[in-house]
Amino acid sequence: MESYRVLEIGGCVRIIVPDAEKYLFGYCSNGWDLLKRTRPLNNKLTDGMGIKYHTKMQLINEVFRQSGEHKYAWDYETLRHSLKEAGFSKVFKKDYLETSNQFLAIDMESRRHESLYVEAVK
Repeated sequence: MESYRVLEIGGCVRIIVPDAEKYLFGYCSNGWDLLKRTRPLNNKLTDGMGIKYHTKMQLINEVFRQSGEHKYAWDYETLRHSLKEAGFSKVFKKDYLETSNQFLAIDMESRRHESLYVEAVK
């Protein structure tokens, strides 16, 4: 993992990705309520980017692909495992704007409800 290679000992990386666990939990629930809280949708099931969803799977595919920007769906357990395998000594699940270093607080309010926040220390 490139971030591990370039960090000094004790250095920290903050990773923010869509939280697959939240989305899949919403997908498996009855109705759209959980998904509407995770990715704000209006009553016509349209998001802030103007994308209208007819099925829950359309929304899941949009989130996990985002026009090719995303290649993998992450939950905390999987991301923690990958970071530990890369050599990081400590991995922490964080909340929106909760960080050990304010310089790393690049969190976007518009992504707050859908994101997974993780920090890893070399």
